[in-house]
Amino acid sequence: MSSRTLLAVPARTLAALGVIVLFWGANYPVVKFALSDLAPLVFTTLRFVLASAILGGAVIVTGTPIRIPRRQWGSVIGLALIGTTVNQTFFVFGIRQTLAGNAALILASVPVFTAVLAAI
Repeated sequence: MSSRTLLAVPARTLAALGVIVLFWGANYPVVKFALSDLAPLVFTTLRFVLASAILGGAVIVTGTPIRIPRRQWGSVIGLALIGTTVNQTFFVFGIRQTLAGNAALILASVPVFTAVLAAI
């Protein structure tokens, strides 16, 4: 990305991306710390409830309609269970077994392993 392209991105967008990076990066030590007091499944459940309340509130406040055709609900629920619930459950059980930094490095390497496996 050239400096010219970077200047074309609104400052508000760059600030929002910076906040996202901070939250994402802080996720590992925060989860590790929380697991010293909470069981993994309790912590994961609390995260889901809190995230659902925040996202649900955002949908209500913005008035954004969520329209999913009835025939796609099964797929949406199945993908949510696999892509979010199973992933986050494995994440909290895994981070309980290692250091927060190790977990961050392992997850950061996923795109590399995906590219290598895709090339095979």
